[in-house]
Amino acid sequence: MVGKLRQNEWTSPDGERRSRVQVVADAVDLLGAPSKPKVADPADDELEAKPAKPALGAYRRKAG
Repeated sequence: MVGKLRQNEWTSPDGERRSRVQVVADAVDLLGAPSKPKVADPADDELEAKPAKPALGAYRRKAG
């Protein structure tokens, strides 16, 4: 990845100081899926069968 970090600071309407660090990517290299091990472990099948849980929290994109 090629990019930079951007830090924003502001005061909320409640008077609290807030800050946020953003990763701004100019270029990203997407890698392929990891290769599976040649010797299968039955315990791994249970992990693959469960769907991934979504991330918690909210993300708001700036308009514009």
